[in-house]
Amino acid sequence: MQNRKCGDAAPSDGRDLEVYVSGPDSARDLLKEYAAPESYSTAEAFVALWPTLIPGRDRLALRSELGECLAQQMGDGVRNSVDGWLDDIFAIFRPWRFLPAKITPPVLPWQGGNDLIVPRDHWLWLSRHVPTAQSTLLLDDGYFSVTVDHADEMISQLAALL
Repeated sequence: MQNRKCGDAAPSDGRDLEVYVSGPDSARDLLKEYAAPESYSTAEAFVALWPTLIPGRDRLALRSELGECLAQQMGDGVRNSVDGWLDDIFAIFRPWRFLPAKITPPVLPWQGGNDLIVPRDHWLWLSRHVPTAQSTLLLDDGYFSVTVDHADEMISQLAALL
């Protein structure tokens, strides 16, 4: 696995960590540059926005109907505000308001071995610190192909908990 820094899921032109360290307002301005609705109107537009974070298998997954839906939903998530995205990024740097060790409902973290958006170390940490974690690592998948190619398995795993 290649070496990665916190913030790799954010713009990777060298400004990302500097902006995050300078505070939420600077980071918000940077993320707004990447939140234009047309950037998420199709999976193809989304891939064009983040070419270095979406490897081959994820690109194939995004060509599916579910993949198109995922790209559009990501656009919906930033249409009115980037604050949720900002919270995700700053969660890496700040204490959480709960203890993962105290989580009692089942948690089902899935991770692709070729995920370039969420570092595998984050999945591994959650898997080790959430006592009810039932973790799945799929070495050949990426961020999107895990969901697109394994949605039925995920739903079956969730349904088994009901």
